[in-house]
Amino acid sequence: MTETYGRYATHIPLLTKLFEFKDCPVVFEFGTGFASTPFFLQHALTLVSLEMQSEEWFEKVRSTIQPHAHVDWQLSCRLGPESYDYLLESKERFDLLFVDGHGESRPECINAGFDLKIPHIVVHDTEYPGYGWERVRQPEHYYCYIFKEFANWTSLYTLDKDLYDAFLEWRKYDNVELASN
Repeated sequence: MTETYGRYATHIPLLTKLFEFKDCPVVFEFGTGFASTPFFLQHALTLVSLEMQSEEWFEKVRSTIQPHAHVDWQLSCRLGPESYDYLLESKERFDLLFVDGHGESRPECINAGFDLKIPHIVVHDTEYPGYGWERVRQPEHYYCYIFKEFANWTSLYTLDKDLYDAFLEWRKYDNVELASN
């Protein structure tokens, strides 16, 4: 069976493969959505989601998804690019950081994940140079795999060399098509 993903869900194949390889029970998500948020609610035990760009979008996601959430879901809205400090303020230890929030602070979100030594960091839309990727300070002990199967790239930073090697072998996700939007 072929799975189809719109351009807003091109990170789902990489996340699916990641969860096949690794348990990530506690997830922090920068930027809520109708692809990533339901995915994490199905695969994680605890999800902390932070909407950074729009209160209207936050309310839409909350009212649509929250009634169906059956895990520990902490949903918050803090607008603006400096909202990434919410992660640094958290006392929770995260297994996975997902970055798809405010465009002006995506590198700072990633760097915060590095500072907290979060084992796996997944970032959506890494093909777009306007997000300031040159500000990412990747420590040498993190490995980076870039999933370029679709126009919207997804990158994985991981501390796990075996996981990185598995993604290098994977290279192409079978039976995936991009939906025309």
